Amino acid sequence: LPILMALVKHVRDESPLSDFRAPVLVFYAEGDQTVEPALTREVFERLGSTHKTLEKVDYSQAKGQHVLVGDVRDAQATPVMSARIVQWLRELP
Repeated sequence: LPILMALVKHVRDESPLSDFRAPVLVFYAEGDQTVEPALTREVFERLGSTHKTLEKVDYSQAKGQHVLVGDVRDAQATPVMSARIVQWLRELP
């Protein structure tokens, strides 16, 4: 856990995210109990990619709102998010 937290701190505070150029799609939930949604939005804004999308998820019923889909967390949300990912990929230039 200390190594993981050091990685999180590095990305949050020190990483030159403006150098990141790959397309990125980030899903987040306002009710996330692991990562502050404001921090997710802040880090997203620092990404240098010209093709980036921040997608707020309000359809997941997953406990803790951090892992938002999957058979264990919220199987009903999985097809919704999967369809959105496919749509996003198809819209890339």
